[in-house]
Amino acid sequence: MTMTNELLSLEARVTISDEIVVRENKDGTVIAMKMDDGDLFYKIDGAAAKIFKDLRKNKDLKTSIQEVADFYKIDLLPVHTDASKFLRQLHTLGFISLSE
Repeated sequence: MTMTNELLSLEARVTISDEIVVRENKDGTVIAMKMDDGDLFYKIDGAAAKIFKDLRKNKDLKTSIQEVADFYKIDLLPVHTDASKFLRQLHTLGFISLSE
């Protein structure tokens, strides 16, 4: 899959890689790092952390994005746009696989 600015399908299947270590903190943030590159870790917070945690629990993307939009009382499109960019970045880093 190539990196684009296109929206991911809300029906996209997102799979978290077995090659990453994830820690969910009490403050809602998520720390993730690749096992083969322990020098680099990534802090995920806010709506992105909620979506990432949902996907780890095998919640479908559409439901997770809708819940974020409902929580913040905003339209679905901005959440969908930001989530698509975020997930494409995770895909580039090798943290997830995407099937649209």
